[in-house]
Amino acid sequence: MKRRLIAVILMTAFTVTACGTEGVPDRGSISDMIGNDDETPTEAPTEAPTAAPTEEPEPTPQGTIEPAAYDGEVRPLQVDIETQYDGWSSDDWNYSAHIQAPEITLEEDGFDALAKSVNNYGRSLQEFATNNDLPDMINMCKEMQAAVPEPDNGVYMVSEYTTTVARADSTVTSFLTQQYVDYAGAHPGTVFTTKNFDSATGDALDIYAVVESDQIDGLPELIADSLIEKYGEEPFYDADNLAGTIDDTLGMNSDLVFTVDYFGITFYFSPYELAPYAFGAQTVTFRYEDYPDLVKDVYQQTSENFIYPLDPYNTNTLPDGRELELQIVTFGEEYEEGYAIEASLDGNHRSYEIYDAFDMAPWLVHCNDRDYMYLKWSTYNDYGLISVCDLNGDIVGEPEEFPGSFMGSPTDPENIKIYNRGDLLSTVGIYRYYSVGKDGMPEPKTDYFMVSSDLSITLKRDMTFECRDDFDAPESATEEKVKKGTKLTFYAENDDEGWVDFTLPDGRFVRVYVDCSDYPRTVDGIDMDDVFADLFWAG
Repeated sequence: MKRRLIAVILMTAFTVTACGTEGVPDRGSISDMIGNDDETPTEAPTEAPTAAPTEEPEPTPQGTIEPAAYDGEVRPLQVDIETQYDGWSSDDWNYSAHIQAPEITLEEDGFDALAKSVNNYGRSLQEFATNNDLPDMINMCKEMQAAVPEPDNGVYMVSEYTTTVARADSTVTSFLTQQYVDYAGAHPGTVFTTKNFDSATGDALDIYAVVESDQIDGLPELIADSLIEKYGEEPFYDADNLAGTIDDTLGMNSDLVFTVDYFGITFYFSPYELAPYAFGAQTVTFRYEDYPDLVKDVYQQTSENFIYPLDPYNTNTLPDGRELELQIVTFGEEYEEGYAIEASLDGNHRSYEIYDAFDMAPWLVHCNDRDYMYLKWSTYNDYGLISVCDLNGDIVGEPEEFPGSFMGSPTDPENIKIYNRGDLLSTVGIYRYYSVGKDGMPEPKTDYFMVSSDLSITLKRDMTFECRDDFDAPESATEEKVKKGTKLTFYAENDDEGWVDFTLPDGRFVRVYVDCSDYPRTVDGIDMDDVFADLFWAG
């Protein structure tokens, strides 16, 4: 079954079973667009911004280009997936259609081609969501609205692309994107797509570029046998011909969905592709150590330290072969929500609960041959938190809470970008980089935080502050008068030492010390509200 049919089946199931609507447009899927520059996407509606066109590299031609190895030690790369692109269209609340897609960036010296490919991949997701998903959802909303002119509730549809990094090192960079769709039908659904790049060249990699040529013919049967061994025959539409169904996706323009992971190659099959919706998705991983001849040797060379997302509802195989089985589910009523975590490490079970928690996601942090589970979650007022569990004993360790949270999909245990909230002179988003300590807890690499926005406040009076040309040279600071009306833009802050650094309009830096020992807070003995205009605070 071709990949472009999956989204069509999903839409058909949602709309027909829910409201009897027929004639659903063939939207295709994101994998149909990426890497096909000759396709002309549907023009975006006026309600939604149009993303810039992208230049996605074509997959490596079958067997014509030898893989390029990074000339040096394999090391992690830092990929940022932080900003979500949002598009929205509504009609006086009679209907609304929402799209969301990631913005992906990579900033690494010597990997310019990869950085361009990675950025283009994120932009292509945005473009497809804007030019294909949103118009289709609007049309379906209008059709449903026409069928029921005065509905009790407005029609709401959503299409969200969430991308995580399956692997990012100087050999391979591999992305897993889950498209969540809810077309106001019987149930929502998820479609898996992936994208793999040779990190040294930035070239997109298809299955023929990754798997050894003498293994290709036997790949469908290998996948089919492994799926049946893992799930049994019952879930599949046609278990007797499962290999044939998989072989149908292995043509010249292969639609096999796979990631080249840190310890194996993983294949993903979305609901409806091989089995009914009720059985969910199917995945299977072939570890390099168990199938040494399957993947080309150069792509088996991985970084020693890495981070990758764990499956919160299934069994995860750790780098050393141990099995971590997870079931992370919500419990409680509104305003009393939390997560119940059932975790078994090689059969040794433990359970615990985390209260007042939302949006929990588990991650495996592998550093210096030790493993930790990072549970990323948020609580009230959008405070981000991380619970760290040691996985190096016989049982999952007691979670230790850490203030702050990462965004997107971290990859490098030596450079984890963790965000928090600063409030010395206004409430601002702050971040700094951390490495993983011997106990698994994040250890800061600087004693200060960078401010993650370009927010400004204005002086209400002349003040004397420490000014300097270079942020990294505070010893060169001189006392200077800064005039009333000067706009100061947040740059960095140190909560322990009580200072905030700003940039001046001329590009220089100014350091402001805040006395927090009493209320109201003061700057040079003056109430800060009498020193600055435009202070802002989050509740």
